Amino acid sequence: MRPAIRFETLDVYDVRKALSFGGSFNKMYIDVSGLSGYRSTLDVLALLNMYASVFAMEVIVVKSGALKDLGKRVVAWKG
Repeated sequence: MRPAIRFETLDVYDVRKALSFGGSFNKMYIDVSGLSGYRSTLDVLALLNMYASVFAMEVIVVKSGALKDLGKRVVAWKG
């Protein structure tokens, strides 16, 4: 057990609830594996951008089939 670690569960789209956790909110796990397709990928990217701009996040872990599929197809840009 880790008494210093606090876990919360919420709907990722409920930013007001996330804001109620205060400044100690710095790690996040998002499970959107039930969603798939192009729209799901855009939703995940929008969520990442929103949470990264509102909180001082140390890490955001995303479980997303759509994002995984996108990652398989992208090629790193080399200048």
